[in-house]
Amino acid sequence: MQGGSWWLLAGAGLLAYGLLSRHRERLLGFREVGPVEAVRLMNDEDALVLDVRTAREFAAGHVAGARHLPLAELPRRLEELAPWRERPVLIFCHSGRRSARAAALLRRAGFQRVHKLRGGLLAWEEARLPLRRGTVRGGTAGRGKEEA
Repeated sequence: MQGGSWWLLAGAGLLAYGLLSRHRERLLGFREVGPVEAVRLMNDEDALVLDVRTAREFAAGHVAGARHLPLAELPRRLEELAPWRERPVLIFCHSGRRSARAAALLRRAGFQRVHKLRGGLLAWEEARLPLRRGTVRGGTAGRGKEEA
C-alpha cells in the first residue's frame, strides 16, 4: 500500500469490529453472559440452566440445578423445554462452542430469552463457583434430584 492508505484500511477495520461487537447480541439472537450475570439469572429470574455436554462430562461436574440435555438430543427434545419459551434460559457447555449452537437452535425455535455462558464451564470454574458431581435421575431436561 502506498503512503498512508494502510491507515484508512486499519481504521475501517477497527470501526467495523466495533460496530459488530456492539450489535453482536442482535446478530447472534442470544446474549453472552459471564459467570456473575449467570448466577444473577439463576437466582433472581429462575432461569432454566441447560447443560448441553455429554453424559460423562455432566457426571464429572455440573452446575447445581442444571438440566442435562446433550446437544445431539436437543433438536428432537425441544418440546420438553416449551414451558421456558418466554422465560430465561441459560445454556452452557465446556468452553462455549456447543452452547452457541444450542442457543442459536433455541432462538430459531422461538425461545425469547436465551443466554449463553461465555467461556462455558471453564469460565464458571475460573470464577471459583461450585460444581456438583453425579447424574440427575431420569436424565431429562426437567427438574430432578441429583444422585451422588
